Amino acid sequence: MSQPPSPIRRAQSTREDESPLPQGQCRYLLLHPEVRGQRCACVGFSLNRCTPGSSCNCGHLAVYHLTAPTEETLADKEEVETMRARIVLLEKLLEREREAKNHLTVRVSALEEHNEIGRFDADSEIRNVYRGIEGLWRHFGALDRRTRYHDDCIDALMDTSHATQDDIRTVQSRLIDLDDASMILEDRVDTLAPLRL
Repeated sequence: MSQPPSPIRRAQSTREDESPLPQGQCRYLLLHPEVRGQRCACVGFSLNRCTPGSSCNCGHLAVYHLTAPTEETLADKEEVETMRARIVLLEKLLEREREAKNHLTVRVSALEEHNEIGRFDADSEIRNVYRGIEGLWRHFGALDRRTRYHDDCIDALMDTSHATQDDIRTVQSRLIDLDDASMILEDRVDTLAPLRL
C-alpha cells in the first residue's frame, strides 16, 4: 500500500511548476496601533522552508512581496552588500589588531621577563659587591689595627733612636772630654819629659 504524498512535497513540486517567487520587499501593513501605516521591514523575499506554502522568513506570504526588487531596494541591497564588505574588512582589521595586540602582549611579557632576569642578576651582583665591600672593610679593619701596631712600634723605635742618639751625643762629648784630657796629659808629659832627661 502506498502512502499519500506529503503536502510539503506537493507544495514544493507545485512551486517548481508555478511562476517564480517574488524577489522584492514586503508591503504588508503592520497592525499595531502604535505604528500606523508602518510596513514590514523585510527588503527581499526569502523562502521559509520550515513551513509549507510560500511564506517569507518575515512571516508574510509571497503575495505581500513585490515581484521584482525596486531600484530603491537594489540600492538598499547594494548598500547592505557594501556594509557587509565593510564589516568583513573591519572584522579582518579587528583580527589583525587582536593578533598585533597578542604579539604586543607576548613581547611585553618577554620584556618583563627579561627585565625580571636583569633585575635578579643586578640584585645578585649588588649582593656580591656588598659581600666584597664587607670583606674589604674587614681587611681595612685589620690593616688599621696593624697600622696602629706598626705606628706604636715605629714610635717605640723613634724613642729608642732618640735615646740612642742622646747616648751617642753623651759618648761623643765624653770622647771630646777624653781627647781634651789626653791632650792636656800629653802636654804635661811633654813638659815633664825634658825635665827627666
